[in-house]
Amino acid sequence: MDENLFHMDTMNVTRHPIIDVRRIISDTLLYYSQIVIYIGLCTSISILGIIANTLNIIVFIRQGVLKDSSTVSLLALSISDLLGLVFMFWISFCFLLMYMPNLDLPFDIVSVLTITAVRPHLTFVQISGWLTVYIGFERCMCVVFPFKVGRMFTPQRSAICVLVIPIFIVLVEQVPILSVEHLRWLTNPSTNKTILNLYRAPNAASVFSVSKFLNYTMSISLRVIFVFCFTEITALRVVASKKWRKSTSTSDKQNETMKSKAETPENKSVDRGIDERERRLVKMIRAISIIFLVCSMPQFVYIVLEEIEKGLGTTGPYSNEFFFLYQFSFLLDSINATLNIFVYYRLSTKYRCEFDKLFKRNV
Repeated sequence: MDENLFHMDTMNVTRHPIIDVRRIISDTLLYYSQIVIYIGLCTSISILGIIANTLNIIVFIRQGVLKDSSTVSLLALSISDLLGLVFMFWISFCFLLMYMPNLDLPFDIVSVLTITAVRPHLTFVQISGWLTVYIGFERCMCVVFPFKVGRMFTPQRSAICVLVIPIFIVLVEQVPILSVEHLRWLTNPSTNKTILNLYRAPNAASVFSVSKFLNYTMSISLRVIFVFCFTEITALRVVASKKWRKSTSTSDKQNETMKSKAETPENKSVDRGIDERERRLVKMIRAISIIFLVCSMPQFVYIVLEEIEKGLGTTGPYSNEFFFLYQFSFLLDSINATLNIFVYYRLSTKYRCEFDKLFKRNV
Protein backbone atom coordinates (compact mmCIF):
# COMPACT_ATOMS: atom_id res chain seq x y z
CA MET A 1 0.00 0.00 0.00
CA ASP A 2 1.13 3.51 -0.73
CA GLU A 3 3.11 4.75 2.27
CA ASN A 4 1.65 8.24 1.75
CA LEU A 5 -1.84 6.86 2.15
CA PHE A 6 -2.69 8.84 5.25
CA HIS A 7 -0.35 11.76 4.96
CA MET A 8 -1.72 14.94 6.50
CA ASP A 9 -1.75 16.89 3.24
CA THR A 10 -3.37 14.26 1.07
CA MET A 11 -5.40 11.89 3.16
CA ASN A 12 -8.70 13.68 3.52
CA VAL A 13 -9.51 14.87 0.04
CA THR A 14 -12.78 16.33 1.24
CA ARG A 15 -10.67 18.99 2.97
CA HIS A 16 -8.23 19.44 0.10
CA PRO A 17 -10.20 18.87 -3.11
CA ILE A 18 -8.42 18.56 -6.40
CA ILE A 19 -10.70 19.96 -9.08
CA ASP A 20 -10.74 17.79 -12.19
CA VAL A 21 -13.53 17.27 -14.70
CA ARG A 22 -12.63 13.58 -15.02
CA ARG A 23 -13.27 12.87 -11.34
CA ILE A 24 -15.72 9.99 -10.86
CA ILE A 25 -16.04 10.00 -7.05
CA SER A 26 -17.21 13.35 -5.70
CA ASP A 27 -15.98 14.81 -2.41
CA THR A 28 -19.44 14.42 -0.91
CA LEU A 29 -19.69 10.75 -1.86
CA LEU A 30 -16.22 10.07 -0.48
CA TYR A 31 -17.04 11.88 2.77
CA TYR A 32 -20.18 9.84 3.50
CA SER A 33 -18.65 6.58 2.31
CA GLN A 34 -15.78 7.04 4.78
CA ILE A 35 -18.27 7.52 7.60
CA VAL A 36 -20.26 4.42 6.62
CA ILE A 37 -17.30 2.14 5.93
CA TYR A 38 -14.67 3.19 8.47
CA ILE A 39 -16.83 4.34 11.37
CA GLY A 40 -19.77 2.03 10.77
CA LEU A 41 -18.83 -1.24 9.08
CA CYS A 42 -15.16 -1.55 10.00
CA THR A 43 -15.88 -0.80 13.66
CA SER A 44 -18.59 -3.45 13.88
CA ILE A 45 -16.62 -6.10 11.99
CA SER A 46 -13.47 -5.38 14.01
CA ILE A 47 -15.30 -5.96 17.28
CA LEU A 48 -16.76 -9.23 15.99
CA GLY A 49 -13.37 -10.28 14.65
CA ILE A 50 -11.60 -9.52 17.91
CA ILE A 51 -14.07 -11.76 19.74
CA ALA A 52 -13.85 -14.49 17.08
CA ASN A 53 -10.05 -14.63 17.02
CA THR A 54 -9.87 -14.57 20.79
CA LEU A 55 -12.06 -17.68 20.75
CA ASN A 56 -9.83 -19.22 18.08
CA ILE A 57 -6.76 -18.67 20.23
CA ILE A 58 -8.45 -20.23 23.27
CA VAL A 59 -9.61 -23.27 21.28
CA PHE A 60 -6.19 -23.88 19.69
CA ILE A 61 -4.45 -23.60 23.06
CA ARG A 62 -6.91 -26.08 24.55
CA GLN A 63 -6.18 -28.48 21.68
CA GLY A 64 -2.51 -28.47 22.62
CA VAL A 65 -0.28 -26.09 20.73
CA LEU A 66 2.78 -28.33 20.39
CA LYS A 67 0.86 -31.50 19.57
CA ASP A 68 0.27 -30.65 15.93
CA SER A 69 2.15 -28.40 13.49
CA SER A 70 -1.10 -27.22 11.88
CA THR A 71 -2.38 -26.02 15.25
CA VAL A 72 0.78 -23.96 15.71
CA SER A 73 0.29 -22.29 12.32
CA LEU A 74 -3.41 -21.61 12.81
CA LEU A 75 -2.75 -20.21 16.29
CA ALA A 76 -0.18 -17.80 14.84
CA LEU A 77 -2.64 -16.75 12.13
CA SER A 78 -5.35 -16.08 14.73
CA ILE A 79 -2.96 -13.95 16.82
CA SER A 80 -1.93 -11.93 13.77
CA ASP A 81 -5.56 -11.46 12.69
CA LEU A 82 -6.49 -10.39 16.22
CA LEU A 83 -3.78 -7.72 16.37
CA GLY A 84 -4.64 -6.50 12.87
CA LEU A 85 -8.27 -6.06 13.92
CA VAL A 86 -7.28 -4.23 17.10
CA PHE A 87 -5.44 -1.66 14.99
CA MET A 88 -8.37 -1.58 12.53
CA PHE A 89 -10.61 -0.60 15.43
CA TRP A 90 -8.12 2.15 16.32
CA ILE A 91 -8.25 3.36 12.69
CA SER A 92 -12.03 3.60 12.91
CA PHE A 93 -11.82 5.50 16.17
CA CYS A 94 -9.33 7.97 14.68
CA PHE A 95 -11.73 8.57 11.78
CA LEU A 96 -14.44 9.30 14.32
CA LEU A 97 -12.20 11.90 15.97
CA MET A 98 -11.34 13.33 12.56
CA TYR A 99 -14.96 14.07 11.76
CA MET A 100 -15.81 15.55 15.16
CA PRO A 101 -15.76 19.36 14.88
CA ASN A 102 -13.89 21.80 17.11
CA LEU A 103 -11.55 19.30 18.74
CA ASP A 104 -8.43 20.93 20.21
CA LEU A 105 -6.09 17.95 20.32
CA PRO A 106 -2.37 18.07 21.24
CA PHE A 107 -1.56 16.03 18.15
CA ASP A 108 -2.38 15.93 14.47
CA ILE A 109 -4.98 13.20 14.16
CA VAL A 110 -3.99 12.10 10.64
CA SER A 111 -0.32 11.84 11.60
CA VAL A 112 -1.15 9.76 14.67
CA LEU A 113 -3.50 7.66 12.54
CA THR A 114 -0.72 6.99 10.04
CA ILE A 115 1.98 5.94 12.49
CA THR A 116 0.03 4.26 15.30
CA ALA A 117 -2.86 2.66 13.41
CA VAL A 118 -2.49 2.30 9.64
CA ARG A 119 1.12 1.13 9.59
CA PRO A 120 0.67 -1.55 12.30
CA HIS A 121 -2.59 -2.73 10.72
CA LEU A 122 -0.99 -3.13 7.28
CA THR A 123 1.95 -4.95 8.85
CA PHE A 124 -0.29 -7.54 10.50
CA VAL A 125 -2.30 -7.90 7.31
CA GLN A 126 0.93 -8.77 5.52
CA ILE A 127 1.97 -11.14 8.33
CA SER A 128 -1.41 -12.91 8.11
CA GLY A 129 -1.02 -13.17 4.35
CA TRP A 130 2.36 -14.87 4.55
CA LEU A 131 1.15 -17.13 7.38
CA THR A 132 -1.68 -18.17 5.04
CA VAL A 133 0.95 -18.97 2.39
CA TYR A 134 2.86 -21.08 4.92
CA ILE A 135 -0.30 -22.94 5.98
CA GLY A 136 -1.16 -23.62 2.35
CA PHE A 137 2.38 -24.89 1.69
CA GLU A 138 2.26 -27.11 4.77
CA ARG A 139 -1.04 -28.68 3.73
CA CYS A 140 0.17 -29.10 0.17
CA MET A 141 3.22 -31.05 1.38
CA CYS A 142 0.96 -33.21 3.55
CA VAL A 143 -0.79 -34.39 0.41
CA VAL A 144 2.20 -34.55 -1.97
CA PHE A 145 4.57 -36.26 0.51
CA PRO A 146 2.28 -37.92 3.08
CA PHE A 147 4.98 -40.27 4.47
CA LYS A 148 7.64 -37.59 4.89
CA VAL A 149 5.60 -34.68 6.17
CA GLY A 150 5.80 -35.84 9.79
CA ARG A 151 9.56 -35.34 9.71
CA MET A 152 9.40 -32.16 7.61
CA PHE A 153 6.84 -30.23 9.66
CA THR A 154 7.25 -30.84 13.37
CA PRO A 155 5.46 -28.52 15.83
CA GLN A 156 8.82 -27.08 16.88
CA ARG A 157 9.83 -26.28 13.30
CA SER A 158 6.45 -24.73 12.59
CA ALA A 159 6.81 -22.58 15.71
CA ILE A 160 10.18 -21.31 14.46
CA CYS A 161 8.73 -20.54 11.00
CA VAL A 162 5.73 -18.60 12.32
CA LEU A 163 8.08 -16.57 14.53
CA VAL A 164 10.55 -15.81 11.72
CA ILE A 165 7.80 -14.55 9.36
CA PRO A 166 6.66 -11.54 11.47
CA ILE A 167 10.20 -10.67 12.55
CA PHE A 168 11.37 -10.61 8.94
CA ILE A 169 8.40 -8.52 7.78
CA VAL A 170 8.89 -5.94 10.54
CA LEU A 171 12.61 -5.63 9.77
CA VAL A 172 12.07 -5.32 6.02
CA GLU A 173 8.93 -3.17 6.02
CA GLN A 174 8.63 -1.09 9.18
CA VAL A 175 12.21 -0.35 10.24
CA PRO A 176 13.19 1.45 6.99
CA ILE A 177 9.94 3.44 6.93
CA LEU A 178 10.13 4.50 10.57
CA SER A 179 13.70 5.62 10.06
CA VAL A 180 12.55 8.32 7.61
CA GLU A 181 9.04 9.06 8.87
CA HIS A 182 7.86 9.19 12.48
CA LEU A 183 6.12 11.38 15.03
CA ARG A 184 7.79 14.47 16.51
CA TRP A 185 6.76 17.48 18.51
CA LEU A 186 6.72 20.24 15.90
CA THR A 187 5.77 23.89 16.10
CA ASN A 188 3.28 25.35 13.65
CA PRO A 189 4.56 28.84 12.72
CA SER A 190 1.07 30.15 11.89
CA THR A 191 -0.40 29.25 15.30
CA ASN A 192 2.84 29.16 17.32
CA LYS A 193 1.57 25.93 18.85
CA THR A 194 3.59 22.77 19.37
CA ILE A 195 1.78 19.52 18.61
CA LEU A 196 2.70 15.93 17.88
CA ASN A 197 3.02 15.81 14.12
CA LEU A 198 4.50 13.81 11.26
CA TYR A 199 8.20 14.29 10.53
CA ARG A 200 9.49 13.19 7.15
CA ALA A 201 13.20 12.97 6.32
CA PRO A 202 14.54 14.43 3.05
CA ASN A 203 15.24 10.96 1.61
CA ALA A 204 11.79 9.61 2.49
CA ALA A 205 10.53 9.56 -1.11
CA SER A 206 13.23 7.15 -2.29
CA VAL A 207 12.68 4.85 0.70
CA PHE A 208 8.91 4.87 0.09
CA SER A 209 9.41 3.98 -3.57
CA VAL A 210 11.48 0.89 -2.77
CA SER A 211 9.22 -0.08 0.11
CA LYS A 212 6.09 0.20 -2.01
CA PHE A 213 7.47 -2.16 -4.64
CA LEU A 214 8.81 -4.76 -2.18
CA ASN A 215 6.13 -4.68 0.50
CA TYR A 216 3.11 -3.90 -1.59
CA THR A 217 3.23 -4.72 -5.30
CA MET A 218 5.54 -7.73 -5.16
CA SER A 219 4.40 -9.01 -1.76
CA ILE A 220 0.68 -9.02 -2.55
CA SER A 221 1.22 -10.61 -5.95
CA LEU A 222 3.40 -13.41 -4.59
CA ARG A 223 1.06 -14.13 -1.68
CA VAL A 224 -1.97 -14.54 -3.91
CA ILE A 225 -0.09 -16.66 -6.47
CA PHE A 226 1.34 -18.96 -3.79
CA VAL A 227 -1.97 -19.40 -1.95
CA PHE A 228 -3.81 -20.17 -5.18
CA CYS A 229 -1.20 -22.65 -6.41
CA PHE A 230 -0.83 -24.52 -3.11
CA THR A 231 -4.59 -24.73 -2.69
CA GLU A 232 -5.22 -26.06 -6.17
CA ILE A 233 -2.39 -28.59 -5.97
CA THR A 234 -3.71 -29.88 -2.65
CA ALA A 235 -7.27 -30.15 -3.89
CA LEU A 236 -6.27 -31.89 -7.13
CA ARG A 237 -4.03 -34.39 -5.36
CA VAL A 238 -6.73 -35.27 -2.82
CA VAL A 239 -9.30 -35.85 -5.57
CA ALA A 240 -6.81 -37.86 -7.67
CA SER A 241 -5.88 -39.99 -4.67
CA LYS A 242 -9.53 -40.70 -3.98
CA LYS A 243 -10.18 -41.77 -7.58
CA TRP A 244 -7.06 -43.94 -7.66
CA ARG A 245 -8.02 -45.74 -4.46
CA LYS A 246 -11.50 -46.45 -5.77
CA SER A 247 -10.24 -47.77 -9.11
CA THR A 248 -7.59 -49.92 -7.42
CA SER A 249 -10.01 -51.44 -4.94
CA THR A 250 -12.40 -52.50 -7.71
CA SER A 251 -9.77 -53.90 -10.12
CA ASP A 252 -7.49 -55.78 -7.73
CA LYS A 253 -8.43 -59.43 -7.90
CA GLN A 254 -6.34 -60.31 -4.88
CA ASN A 255 -8.65 -58.36 -2.58
CA GLU A 256 -11.82 -60.38 -3.18
CA THR A 257 -11.99 -61.44 0.42
CA MET A 258 -11.48 -57.86 1.58
CA LYS A 259 -14.31 -56.73 -0.65
CA SER A 260 -16.71 -59.12 1.05
CA LYS A 261 -15.72 -57.63 4.40
CA ALA A 262 -16.20 -54.16 3.02
CA GLU A 263 -19.86 -54.92 2.57
CA THR A 264 -20.37 -55.01 6.32
CA PRO A 265 -22.00 -51.95 7.92
CA GLU A 266 -18.88 -51.25 9.96
CA ASN A 267 -16.57 -51.04 6.96
CA LYS A 268 -19.09 -49.02 4.98
CA SER A 269 -19.16 -46.46 7.76
CA VAL A 270 -15.34 -46.32 7.73
CA ASP A 271 -15.34 -45.71 3.96
CA ARG A 272 -17.93 -43.01 4.33
CA GLY A 273 -15.80 -41.48 7.08
CA ILE A 274 -12.74 -41.38 4.84
CA ASP A 275 -14.72 -39.83 2.01
CA GLU A 276 -16.20 -37.29 4.41
CA ARG A 277 -12.77 -36.26 5.70
CA GLU A 278 -11.47 -35.82 2.16
CA ARG A 279 -14.52 -33.84 1.13
CA ARG A 280 -14.15 -31.55 4.16
CA LEU A 281 -10.44 -31.06 3.47
CA VAL A 282 -11.08 -30.01 -0.13
CA LYS A 283 -13.91 -27.69 0.90
CA MET A 284 -11.88 -26.14 3.72
CA ILE A 285 -8.82 -25.30 1.65
CA ARG A 286 -10.98 -23.97 -1.17
CA ALA A 287 -12.93 -21.82 1.27
CA ILE A 288 -9.74 -20.35 2.72
CA SER A 289 -8.40 -19.70 -0.78
CA ILE A 290 -11.58 -18.04 -2.02
CA ILE A 291 -11.85 -15.79 1.06
CA PHE A 292 -8.21 -14.74 0.74
CA LEU A 293 -8.42 -14.09 -3.01
CA VAL A 294 -11.68 -12.15 -2.83
CA CYS A 295 -10.44 -9.99 0.04
CA SER A 296 -7.22 -9.24 -1.87
CA MET A 297 -9.08 -8.19 -5.01
CA PRO A 298 -9.25 -4.39 -4.36
CA GLN A 299 -5.49 -4.24 -3.90
CA PHE A 300 -4.97 -6.15 -7.15
CA VAL A 301 -7.38 -3.82 -8.92
CA TYR A 302 -5.39 -0.84 -7.66
CA ILE A 303 -2.09 -2.36 -8.86
CA VAL A 304 -3.54 -2.79 -12.36
CA LEU A 305 -5.24 0.61 -12.45
CA GLU A 306 -2.12 2.37 -11.21
CA GLU A 307 -0.20 1.02 -14.20
CA ILE A 308 -2.96 2.16 -16.57
CA GLU A 309 -3.63 5.57 -15.02
CA LYS A 310 -0.70 7.29 -13.29
CA GLY A 311 -3.04 9.91 -11.83
CA LEU A 312 -4.48 7.33 -9.44
CA GLY A 313 -2.86 7.95 -6.06
CA THR A 314 -2.95 10.00 -2.89
CA THR A 315 -2.40 13.10 -4.99
CA GLY A 316 -3.43 13.73 -8.55
CA PRO A 317 -6.65 13.88 -10.54
CA TYR A 318 -7.93 10.55 -9.23
CA SER A 319 -7.14 10.88 -5.53
CA ASN A 320 -10.81 10.51 -4.62
CA GLU A 321 -11.01 7.25 -6.54
CA PHE A 322 -7.88 6.02 -4.77
CA PHE A 323 -9.26 6.65 -1.28
CA PHE A 324 -12.67 5.30 -2.26
CA LEU A 325 -11.13 2.05 -3.53
CA TYR A 326 -8.92 1.57 -0.49
CA GLN A 327 -11.86 1.87 1.88
CA PHE A 328 -13.02 -1.50 0.56
CA SER A 329 -9.52 -2.89 0.92
CA PHE A 330 -9.56 -2.12 4.65
CA LEU A 331 -13.10 -3.44 4.94
CA LEU A 332 -12.24 -6.72 3.23
CA ASP A 333 -9.09 -7.07 5.33
CA SER A 334 -11.33 -6.98 8.40
CA ILE A 335 -13.79 -9.46 6.90
CA ASN A 336 -10.97 -11.84 5.96
CA ALA A 337 -9.60 -11.78 9.51
CA THR A 338 -13.07 -12.40 10.97
CA LEU A 339 -14.47 -15.22 8.82
CA ASN A 340 -11.96 -17.93 9.70
CA ILE A 341 -13.85 -18.98 12.82
CA PHE A 342 -16.83 -20.01 10.69
CA VAL A 343 -14.62 -22.00 8.31
CA TYR A 344 -12.93 -23.80 11.21
CA TYR A 345 -16.18 -24.59 12.98
CA ARG A 346 -17.98 -25.77 9.86
CA LEU A 347 -15.21 -27.87 8.32
CA SER A 348 -12.95 -28.98 11.20
CA THR A 349 -14.41 -31.67 13.46
CA LYS A 350 -11.54 -31.33 15.93
CA TYR A 351 -12.05 -27.58 16.23
CA ARG A 352 -15.82 -27.93 16.53
CA CYS A 353 -15.58 -30.51 19.31
CA GLU A 354 -13.18 -28.34 21.34
CA PHE A 355 -15.29 -25.24 20.70
CA ASP A 356 -18.42 -27.04 21.92
CA LYS A 357 -16.57 -28.24 25.02
CA LEU A 358 -15.55 -24.67 25.74
CA PHE A 359 -19.20 -23.63 25.96
CA LYS A 360 -20.35 -26.87 27.58
CA ARG A 361 -22.38 -27.84 24.53
CA ASN A 362 -23.21 -31.45 23.74
CA VAL A 363 -21.15 -32.72 20.83
